[in-house]
Amino acid sequence: MLPLTTANFVNLSISPSTFQIAALHILYACVAIFLCVAASGSMTAFLLIAFFIDVLLTEWLSHIHTMWQQRGCLQINENGDIRWQKGEYLQSGQLTKIPLQTSYLIVISVTFPSHQSRRKQERYFVISRDCCHGDDFRTLSLYTRSIINFK
Repeated sequence: MLPLTTANFVNLSISPSTFQIAALHILYACVAIFLCVAASGSMTAFLLIAFFIDVLLTEWLSHIHTMWQQRGCLQINENGDIRWQKGEYLQSGQLTKIPLQTSYLIVISVTFPSHQSRRKQERYFVISRDCCHGDDFRTLSLYTRSIINFK
């Protein structure tokens, strides 16, 4: 089926896992301890360094989606079938529109090819009710420029 619309500026962010965040906290704590011991061994210096590094780490993690950002092309047909193409990879899935009081919750379920197994993930975002009338997804590309998070 030919898609009715193509969104060329869809941004997809891959959130880091809990283990990755914990590993980064441990790594920065080890660096802080090492710097403290190497500098003077002072407990006050250790606490200041650890606090400073943790603040930097927290700030960095709050903006990590911009570092993991991927750009792709989202194609949607009249049935809500979607295709997302990034470089040589092509995934397909289904778009589901769930009506809320003042907006729609859009759920995109996609199966990604992995090394030996396939893994299914979903992306969620919210659009205005003014965007789509009935099951018409043709104008959806205008509302897909915001970041869609992996859940």
